[in-house]
Amino acid sequence: MRIAMFTNSYVPTLSGVTRSIVSVRQMLLDRGHEVLVVAPQQQDAPRDEPGVIRMPSIPPLTANEIPVALPLIGFLTSKLDEFEPTVIHAHHPFFLGNTALRVGATRNLPVLFTHHTMYEYYAHYLPGIPETVAHLASRLATEFANRCHTVIAPSESVAKILRQRGVATAVKVIPTGIDTAAFARGDRAAGRRRSNLRPEALVVGYVGRLAAEKNLDFLLTALATALDRVPDGQVLIVGDGPIRAQLQTLVVDLGIADRVRFTGALAGQELADAYRSLDVFAFCSQSETQGMVLAEAMAAGVPVVALDAVGAREIVRDGVNGHLVARANPYEFAASVAALLNAIPEQRERLASAARQSAQGYSLAACTDRLMQLYRHAQDMLPGGDRGLIAATRRRVAQEMEIWSCWGRAGIAAACDAIPGTAQHESGSSN
Repeated sequence: MRIAMFTNSYVPTLSGVTRSIVSVRQMLLDRGHEVLVVAPQQQDAPRDEPGVIRMPSIPPLTANEIPVALPLIGFLTSKLDEFEPTVIHAHHPFFLGNTALRVGATRNLPVLFTHHTMYEYYAHYLPGIPETVAHLASRLATEFANRCHTVIAPSESVAKILRQRGVATAVKVIPTGIDTAAFARGDRAAGRRRSNLRPEALVVGYVGRLAAEKNLDFLLTALATALDRVPDGQVLIVGDGPIRAQLQTLVVDLGIADRVRFTGALAGQELADAYRSLDVFAFCSQSETQGMVLAEAMAAGVPVVALDAVGAREIVRDGVNGHLVARANPYEFAASVAALLNAIPEQRERLASAARQSAQGYSLAACTDRLMQLYRHAQDMLPGGDRGLIAATRRRVAQEMEIWSCWGRAGIAAACDAIPGTAQHESGSSN
């Protein structure tokens, strides 16, 4: 099978979507399939990328650090003629997602769409953007889903939300798979040495992007309270992102800077070692479609404390492999973390064992098996070509360029605000 994947986020950008695509693509290649990735051109992208097409792009003007690929389908024609895809898999509903729809329509190929993200939680990247445009983005995502042959939701909670929003296309639940064996091989002692954690400390940690939508202010505030109850406790923060400096200032303000370690982004064995160095994994994000890091932590044998939200409630079983905190109350969250850190070793080991077992349902091999079944089913059920889709997609492109125009104006305004002597800067400084 020859699969063409269209994504607005790819290496070197660090994100859950990128990690998902890279891991699934490698699994498909290992099984003898051919995979072509269509992604934006961006600075620092690898020079030698077999099986990757980089589309001409506009540099990012906002803090999400993702360039915007131009929907130039003609740029792809000869390359797609050579590759001869049998299935199209879109990983975003905007920009290159539209290109995926047009390729599917012109070549009469099935288009599958993985709904990785709840887009309404990301409006903070667009300073000054009208709320109506954010709603438009959510509506366009639903319309996009209804023009695909199959929609893939990473969790049942997300599938339910999509159906409530009016997605009539068949929605299938397939979690993002992880290499469970790799995370199980983490070295606890090596991870603690590398992160300057005491061998005997009780360590609670977080892994992921350091960004506003991850609710990390809440997390660190709660962990500061938890540390009051765990004299030998330490905190490990693994990852990088636009609010790292802000978080490092926050731990100073909270009086816990000497007990918190920031590692930056880690990968491979170093990441597995970092997970294994933890006694508890803490997760407060309420914007996830699937908390992939929860499955990774569990594969490493680390019980989880998480807010009861989409992306967490499917995998965290309260009292079995961790704790779900019903309300977004930092004191309640802190109490759950402290109780688990202070639990007797036998209790933590029971939770850790259940966590390892839970992670097996998210193995990359099992999830790829289910994805392949969907690919084959989509091919078998493909109807005649829908030429009307091309015109509809062109209309979508026009609407999305309206969104991009707002992003661009907001980004330029924010840049001007930071430059002394500009009209925006002067008016802002007088307030």
